[in-house]
Amino acid sequence: MTGNGYRRGDIVVADLDPSAGHEQRKRRYLLVVGNEQFNRTCNLTLACAITSADNGYPLHVPVHPISMGESIEGFVEVEQLKALDLAARGAEVVGWVPSDEMDRITGMILACFA
Repeated sequence: MTGNGYRRGDIVVADLDPSAGHEQRKRRYLLVVGNEQFNRTCNLTLACAITSADNGYPLHVPVHPISMGESIEGFVEVEQLKALDLAARGAEVVGWVPSDEMDRITGMILACFA
């Protein structure tokens, strides 16, 4: 984490409660997808939830992060893109995703808005 925010590609673990409807709940791994300028300017961080379940959903992108001691293999839920105050949610960085995987994930996010 930089002084004013999280870095694109960071894997963090944070509490997503309270949540509603189909939103992910409880303490979860998240992939930071927003760039550092957005994160610092808004005091929010764009992130997507990570799930361990492979249900074949087309918006779930496999991810193979480099962890700092935790097993984080799973699927980035592109449809769960959120702007979060990670500091208020007690987030901590536990790993990161290599840039080639970030490019693939970013492409999927952009395709949702095209």
